[in-house]
Amino acid sequence: MVYEKSKQKFQKELLENPVMVLPDAAYQKNMLYEDASLEKVFTELSKIYGINIVYDNELLKKCTVTADLRNETFYKKIELICKAVGASYEIIDGQVVIQTNGCE
Repeated sequence: MVYEKSKQKFQKELLENPVMVLPDAAYQKNMLYEDASLEKVFTELSKIYGINIVYDNELLKKCTVTADLRNETFYKKIELICKAVGASYEIIDGQVVIQTNGCE
């Protein structure tokens, strides 16, 4: 949270390099995905980093990803996933918002 004194309001922001809020070792080994649903991947990333990831589950329900995300930063993970499924993302109000037209 950032407080803007002149406007007297709080603004939610993400750190430049988010870190895992859950124990590293327990999740690092599980971040190797083979034909994993995006729902599973985004749910795990959200839980591990404590960051809300917003996406249209209906558009992405047919999307799967195969990736080794164990040694990547949070943003690199999101970038790789988006690139794999033809999506993009932006940070809005402290959340990651995924934009896509879905998968075939």
